[in-house]
Amino acid sequence: MRGIPHLCNRKETEKIIKAALGLEHENPSFALHSLAANPYRPQQEKVATLTFTRIPSCLCSSKNETQWCFTIPSLQPPQANDKDADDDTFRRATEIVLDNHFRGFTPLSSFRSTSDHRFEYVVLCNAMKIISHSISCIAISGLGGHAFGSFKERGKPYMWLRDSLPDDLPGARILIYGYNTELQKNQSFQSLRNLANQFRNDLRAIRGKATVSRVNTHHNIC
Repeated sequence: MRGIPHLCNRKETEKIIKAALGLEHENPSFALHSLAANPYRPQQEKVATLTFTRIPSCLCSSKNETQWCFTIPSLQPPQANDKDADDDTFRRATEIVLDNHFRGFTPLSSFRSTSDHRFEYVVLCNAMKIISHSISCIAISGLGGHAFGSFKERGKPYMWLRDSLPDDLPGARILIYGYNTELQKNQSFQSLRNLANQFRNDLRAIRGKATVSRVNTHHNIC
């Protein structure tokens, strides 16, 4: 779920999701897992990962859809005594986007400091490696894999990059990266070079003007 105003805490986020998806009068409940700053717009919005007990009716209109947009209901503006509040930023976000394709970067835990940082490791597939000095960890599924599902327990909500790795890497920012490599009904003509260039461009996008100084890859062939 993208587009959540960055001032919202977990309780406020749950209220926004319920109202936007019309879940106040439906039985489907959901679990809000991670809630972290959007790496593309860290000062404007947050990104959340959710698990539904049952698919809400608003998501059943088309079986082939992978992304849905909802208008954020009217929100209470920040209180006047909230020195950290930004009225303009808070009101600018009027739409939230729910997807299950996880294209681009999705944060699973927030980076504690916004000071200068470097991407030390990229983990491909389900490679396990102890990282003692990294600040950001980016996980990328293999060709034909799913950015989120490749690291998730089958049939259950547990996702080790989100639910366990942050405890092993306190202070690190955990992200997954999704790209279009579906094997069935895929009309994309992107080459591996194209995909690599897109990944590098996205790295630059979430780092601003800083250069991508080093990317180490650890790849297990499954």
